[in-house]
Amino acid sequence: MKTLAILAALLCLPLKAAEHTAKIQHKDYDTALEHRDHIHFKMVSTKLGMISTTFTGVVKEFGVAFKSSGNTLYNGSINFKVEQMDTDLGGRNKKMLDLCLQHKKFPEIKVDFSQAKLQLGAAPQLIKGKMTVLGESYPIEATMSATRDKDGITIKGNSAVALSTLKIPDPSIAIASVKDRVDLEFQVTVK
Repeated sequence: MKTLAILAALLCLPLKAAEHTAKIQHKDYDTALEHRDHIHFKMVSTKLGMISTTFTGVVKEFGVAFKSSGNTLYNGSINFKVEQMDTDLGGRNKKMLDLCLQHKKFPEIKVDFSQAKLQLGAAPQLIKGKMTVLGESYPIEATMSATRDKDGITIKGNSAVALSTLKIPDPSIAIASVKDRVDLEFQVTVK
């Protein structure tokens, strides 16, 4: 009887939280585009009002942190320096960094999912958080999933944001316009 009481007491103890962090670094645009661990942003540009092309930007270096307890992930965040964003086109990069994101005044973008919980092995879940860009925080929603295998915990997600909602200046010029929507996609594996 005493053994059952001790076992019952142990089962009631909370599981110890594990902390997970990763710093992902890619040497260039192509590596960041093709690597398993990535952040991509996709946009559409229209030239002369009739020729639309999609381009993919990457984040070459970013950090990820979260905690886990049992099958629950929580207290998650992603952060990166704006200067680590790259669209593989020098002129477009300069406009994005200097005009749109004012990287010298606001050098970092942060995404905070600290109030959300993500279940390992579950179907994709809608997770709410906030994104800090240009010194202001905005609500963001992402569809995310998490799995565990021999390599660690892999988190995948996607979201869409609007430049206008984030108060990012429109980079359009007379002969080329950029759509307001930005599609975000990320994946990272952490031990």
